[in-house]
Amino acid sequence: LFLSTLAALGATQALAQTGIVDQDNTANDNVSWNMGYFNDFQQEVVVGTAGQLEGFMIKMASQNTANGLPVAIFVGGGPHAPGSTPAWSGTAYVSTSNLLREVFVDVSAALLYFRVNDVFTIRVGDAVNMTPGMDLKGNSGWPSPYYNPSFYEAGARQNLDRLYFKTW
Repeated sequence: LFLSTLAALGATQALAQTGIVDQDNTANDNVSWNMGYFNDFQQEVVVGTAGQLEGFMIKMASQNTANGLPVAIFVGGGPHAPGSTPAWSGTAYVSTSNLLREVFVDVSAALLYFRVNDVFTIRVGDAVNMTPGMDLKGNSGWPSPYYNPSFYEAGARQNLDRLYFKTW
């Protein structure tokens, strides 16, 4: 989260962000999903630092760098049904094909402000169509490292899996 307004930077690599890391679920990078088989994943995030959501980072790969992955932010916990209106939506692109990379998604232009303990949901995929040629990373396992808020796969809560992400 960033405590003041930033200029829109576009979707860039994780090193381009300048805010404060709020939530981090990157410690256990041990599962991959082929988005050609899933129409969406939704990760709830509980805000730890009050302020403006600057953006989030995910880890992904694409067979073609011109093809992007639909991403969205919803206010409140999930899951959010297809057709639900997000607070922000866009597309994440990876810079090198077939290599898993951390990708920073800038949402600062949406001016999303949160208080401590507010919940928002990151959705990857559009909840309707699968995204062939796209891989996404996550964490699986119990109890540690384990991000407590819920994770949904095509609307169904998953007990062990979580999205690999950081929020600023």
